[in-house]
Amino acid sequence: MHSELLVPASQCDNCYTQLQGLYCHQCGQEKRNILRNVFSSVGEFFGEFSNWDARIWRTLMPLWFKPGRLTRNYVQGHRVPYVPALRLYLFTSIIAGLLFSQLVSTDELHFQQNQDFVGVKFGTPQTEKTEEKTILSVSASPQKSAEDATFIDELETKLNAKMANLQERPELAIAKFFSLAPQMMFLLLPVFALLMKLLYLRRQRYYLEHLIYCLHTHSFLLHSLIILALLNTMASKISDLTWLVSALRISSFGLILYMLLYLFLSQKHYYQQGWRKTLAKFVILNTVYSVLFSFALTIAIVLSIFWS
Repeated sequence: MHSELLVPASQCDNCYTQLQGLYCHQCGQEKRNILRNVFSSVGEFFGEFSNWDARIWRTLMPLWFKPGRLTRNYVQGHRVPYVPALRLYLFTSIIAGLLFSQLVSTDELHFQQNQDFVGVKFGTPQTEKTEEKTILSVSASPQKSAEDATFIDELETKLNAKMANLQERPELAIAKFFSLAPQMMFLLLPVFALLMKLLYLRRQRYYLEHLIYCLHTHSFLLHSLIILALLNTMASKISDLTWLVSALRISSFGLILYMLLYLFLSQKHYYQQGWRKTLAKFVILNTVYSVLFSFALTIAIVLSIFWS
């Protein structure tokens, strides 16, 4: 009755390839029937879970404590023991976004009516000189000036309405920012990899090799930022214990120093260049990237205000 569903014992149940052992050399599936015994299904579940757990720790330990080693092993072909670089980064960015949105307290954000950014005015200040006003009025046509004034008034009205809304519900802007920030950071990854490609053009590495390096270093940075946020939250919760707060502050400062040292050493160990060349390229890379990151961060803040 069910003869059409039967597969010969010498063939793979998944792709029907002729087997040469317990595992299929074509798709990798094990020759085992998990439907005959419930304990086989339970064992398969926990086997997969333990394998994932082992891969996590085999990935995180070199990622945290051996700068550049994980990327070198991964690029050289040792990929099975580790979590794929893109999956690691995406999983980390999701966790970081959720944690940051919860750890940032809305009580620390106060939008006062007497602050400049609430009552936004785009008009010319009263202290401006009359001569400058005359020059501006002569250089612009009456029609264009009227259109600009209308646009500025509309923008002013919208921005003030947004600020008034954020005064009542600042968590909206926070949630929107932490949903946009990982996307902005993800979009910067190809740019960062391109910078690495240009700096190490003579090393004749593929672009994807630089991209994998960026995925690993950014994953480490997100892990470090999560720890910094947790340390800062703990320090704010136990402000009465001054000695413990001081210890947490020192730990945070030490972690920041370790982040900088880690980035430098990972670049040195992965690209295998001299200390002076690595230092020069490290300074150039971080200077350019800091400008790009600040620009992206500003865009994320503005969009989080207008889209909240």
